[in-house]
Amino acid sequence: MTRYNGGNEVKGGTYWNVKSWEVSTVGGDRGRLPGYPTARFVRVPFLALLVLAPAMGGLFAIFLPFIGFAMAIYAIGAGLARRTHGARLARLTHGARRPSRPAEVATSQ
Repeated sequence: MTRYNGGNEVKGGTYWNVKSWEVSTVGGDRGRLPGYPTARFVRVPFLALLVLAPAMGGLFAIFLPFIGFAMAIYAIGAGLARRTHGARLARLTHGARRPSRPAEVATSQ
């Protein structure tokens, strides 16, 4: 399987961006692939794309609930970590110190 970079001049056909999972078509005999040179493309025959696209959609539909659970667990964990870290940080920085009196109060007494 030959790999191509974004911006390369290639033969017309269907190309799959490996990183973003996007399909790009190049019309005519020759054309340029979209994207920066860091984008990686693989040429995919059209018939293989007819099988590959529904399979990728099916995998996405199967794993979507797991992605939702993982995001919820991450959000809860991040919130707990932020609260415990914030409380510990407040204890360390403001632990036994008393708030200072304003200058007006200190000078008037």
